[in-house]
Amino acid sequence: MASERELKRQPPDLATAREMTTTILELCEGDSGGPEVSRLTSRYLDTCDQLLGRSGVGLRARGESSGQQARWTIKVGATPDVRGVAEATEIEIDGLWKEIPTILSMGLRAVGVSAELEEIARLTTVRERWMRSFASAEVEICMDSVTVEYPAQFTFFEIEVEAPERPVLDQLLDLLEAYFPDVPPSQGSKLSMALSRGESSLTASRQHATKELGVNLVRFLDAAVPLPAPWATVDSEHLA
Repeated sequence: MASERELKRQPPDLATAREMTTTILELCEGDSGGPEVSRLTSRYLDTCDQLLGRSGVGLRARGESSGQQARWTIKVGATPDVRGVAEATEIEIDGLWKEIPTILSMGLRAVGVSAELEEIARLTTVRERWMRSFASAEVEICMDSVTVEYPAQFTFFEIEVEAPERPVLDQLLDLLEAYFPDVPPSQGSKLSMALSRGESSLTASRQHATKELGVNLVRFLDAAVPLPAPWATVDSEHLA
């Protein structure tokens, strides 16, 4: 189990995204080398009535689009606050692209999620990533170009900066907001952005979410004994 703290901004266009990224890099210290670039496809799953989303839980499988392996992530608490900072708890499980890891399936059933899961969104992200230092802390800076393939088709841009402590992000935000006062804080995740142009009611229903399901699921998975074969899965051909 891991906790992450990251600030999020969704600039209106590529030029603004690059300008913001350049500014953040200039405010930081460390290696001045170029970014690490990756291209990943993400599948987001939920029940037909979006029980996970209504409970503040995100379930994602992410991997290279041409590969069979994927990293499954359960994330709780990913909605940014009024400054655009998200403090989330997540658990990652290695597995296969089209099949739910067995331990994850067991955890979902243990917290009362018995309905079949279906794909509610698919995104391809080209990520440029830098590691730098700010306020004596190591920070990860990412500029994402995100193409939504389902439930609608469009592209948006997101900047994420992850740091070990909230005060580090607040100090960086004070500077960033002075440089870019017209770029508002992000008020949602990549998933909520993808669903905002589809027919989903997930964003509107999130105000009725209960945190218990997500907290209990994270506790179950964190306490579970790792399986001998981490790729062991349950059949989910209906997710193809």
